[in-house]
This record gives sequence, C-alpha cells and structure tokens, in this order.
Amino acid sequence: MNDQSGFRRRRPSARPSSPNFSSGPCKKHPGWDISRLSTTLLGRSHRSRSGKLRLAGAITRSCQLLGVPDDWVVGIVPGSATGAIEFALWNLLGQRDVDVIVSDGFSAYWADDIAGLMGHRARVHKGTGRGFPPTSDVRDENDVVLVYNGTGNGVCVKDLDWVTNGRDGLVIADAASAAFAMPLDFTKLDAVTWSWQKGLGSEAGHGMIAFGPRALNRATSNISKSIRPKLLNFCKADGGALHNLFEGHTISTPSLLALEDLHSALDWAEGIGGLPALLQRVQLNYMVVDDWVKETSWIDWLADENSRSSVSLCLQLVQPFERKEAERVCKSMIEMLQIEGVAYDIFTMHDAPAGFRIWGGPTVEADDLQHLTQWLEWAYAATMRKGLHSPEAKPMPNGIPVIEMWATSDASLTNSRGSLNGHT
Repeated sequence: MNDQSGFRRRRPSARPSSPNFSSGPCKKHPGWDISRLSTTLLGRSHRSRSGKLRLAGAITRSCQLLGVPDDWVVGIVPGSATGAIEFALWNLLGQRDVDVIVSDGFSAYWADDIAGLMGHRARVHKGTGRGFPPTSDVRDENDVVLVYNGTGNGVCVKDLDWVTNGRDGLVIADAASAAFAMPLDFTKLDAVTWSWQKGLGSEAGHGMIAFGPRALNRATSNISKSIRPKLLNFCKADGGALHNLFEGHTISTPSLLALEDLHSALDWAEGIGGLPALLQRVQLNYMVVDDWVKETSWIDWLADENSRSSVSLCLQLVQPFERKEAERVCKSMIEMLQIEGVAYDIFTMHDAPAGFRIWGGPTVEADDLQHLTQWLEWAYAATMRKGLHSPEAKPMPNGIPVIEMWATSDASLTNSRGSLNGHT
C-alpha cells in the first residue's frame, strides 16, 4: 500500500459485531446469553452429588472435545492457567534436572519459579522474543517445561518433533492459549494445563490439569504434606494422593456459575463440529489478518514465520518511528478504536515493540477481524494526517488526544464527539 493513499483512508461504515479482541479473558462464544445459563446449582455445595456430577461432566466433555487420550486424567484446580501450571510444577518437578524453554513472558515467569525451586538444576533456554528457542541442547534425561503458545509475542511451538520418543524426563506444557485453538500433540506430552477463559471464552478463575500415565505416576510417588501450599498440593491430609481431583472434587470452592458458563461454551463447540471446527475457525481468522498484513506497508508480524502463532495475532509497527513515537501512534489508534466501540484491549504487552495484540481464537468471527483491519487502516490514517502521535498533541483530561483533532474538511474523516460515544 502507498502510505499517502493510506492517509486518505475513508472511515469504515461497518463495525465488528463484537469489539472484544482481548487475549484473556477472551470473547464469549457466538450466541452466548447469560440468561441461558442454568442457575439450578447456585447456592448449592460443589460437594453435593449434583455439584460433583456437574464438575465431573465438565471434565469429561473437555477431554472429549480436546482429544485427551483415554489413559490420561484431568482435574479442575483454582487460579486459572497460572494455578494449573504451578500445580503441575510443584507436584511433578524435583526428581530430575529441568530444561525450561523461555519463548515469551509467561515462560520467563515459570523459569524464575523453577530456578527458585531447583537452583542450578534448572537449565534455561531463551529465545529472541520473536522465535521459539533452539532445542538441540535439550536433554532426554531432563524434564522439560514449555509454553505451547505465547499471547504476549505470538510465538508458539509449531511441532514437537524434537521431543525424543521414549525419553526419560517428562514434558510439561502450559497450553493456556493453545487448548481448543491449536493441535496439541499428546503423544509427545506428559502433562498439559489450560484455563476456561481462553480458547472457549469462558469465565476466568479456574484451570485444568491433564496428567498422562508417567506424570500421574510421578505425582503419586512425589507427594508431600510439608513443602507445598494447600492450593497446589496433590497430597491429602492423610498423606495419600488426591485421586478424586480427577472425579470432580476440587481443592477450593469453584464458581458454579462459571461452571455453567463452561458448559455453555462446550455446548457451542460440540454443536459446530467439535475440535476440527474450532481449529478451522482459528485458521480462517489468521488468514484474514495475514492477508491484510501482506498488503499493508506500516504493519508486520512480531513473530518469525516458523514460530508464528495462528491464534495470538501479535503485530508491530514497522515505519521508521522512534520507539516513543511508535508508542504514541499505537496509543492514539487504540484510543480511537475504543471510543468508536470497534476494538477493546488490543494493546501489546509492556515489553513488546509498539503494535497490537489481537486474539484470533475460535470464538472470534473472521468477519469481525476483517472489519477491524479496515478500522485500523482508518485510525492509522487519522493519526498520521492530524498529527495525533505528536508529543505536542493537546491531551484530553484522560490523557488521549483531543477528539476535535479528528475533524477535517475531508468528509471521510469527519466525526463528532456525540457519534463517537454512541456506538457499542
């Protein structure tokens, strides 16, 4: 695209049907309606027979939808995705040295935790922030901890061909933003964790752990009452293993309303064709954004192509701006789109280059992403044409450039404060 013609980009007439492009909590599934959630169990105990059956049903349905092997076990734990991966780390690590793959910000958090737990027995493999780290130095005798898909930089592991069959160490994967949105190779994995709030767009606060036979054997033989917080302990008060965790028992009280929200998402996912349909929707979403990036000179992918996520759509500004100027451009654009009711929560992580972080999971509509790209074009054109990225731009009380600066004699960019605030 010619940048000067981009400055004359007309204001789009159509908006996304939903402006929610957050990477977590993520957009609700199409057709979601809170009035359709069952309230039968609200005010009941989660340890009642009905409560346990409903929790167990969520486990069974999640396993079937995700394709978890029959010889694996799955449980619900507190603390969303963070609680789930921490539960796995605290109950599985310690027997062997660990290779930690640092591909994004969250994997760096887990590396810090593991180093604190295991000291020099943890070997950290760091990537560039734009690609998955080299794995040639990963040792078969060591446990491995990795993030399957990074929402902060859009870096994912494309395959697990580098994981040797029959290796001695376990492979533990944080699949928070990969589950239900990317294929997971369970034949190469021993423990997988995720949350309700990502791929299926359900309510936050609850995580799920999946242990294969080797991980379950490790957790069972590694129980301890003394060194683990209660919320992260696979050990019961009597010293035995908490096997009923995989039957609907929970360590702390879950939200039964959030549970019903998960069942609603599972209903939707099963109704459209299950995991193949979810993955197809993700691929369509990626193609929409990729086609736009290829045609647009001022934007590019943040992650290298061989490590690029198809669900965490992380973009960077590529015009020759200095960092602070690029940040002002993106801030101006994001504020415009939020005020227009076009896109919410597409800001990048604090340590990423200036750009946009857009969730392209299965609950997001491809048409909405198509509309979003057009509005991004408009917001960029308006920002550059009116100098809203300039440090001299007069701010509003909340810190964003004055809306009046959007107005122009060109009808394609004319707007008013009233119409801006009127759209949802």
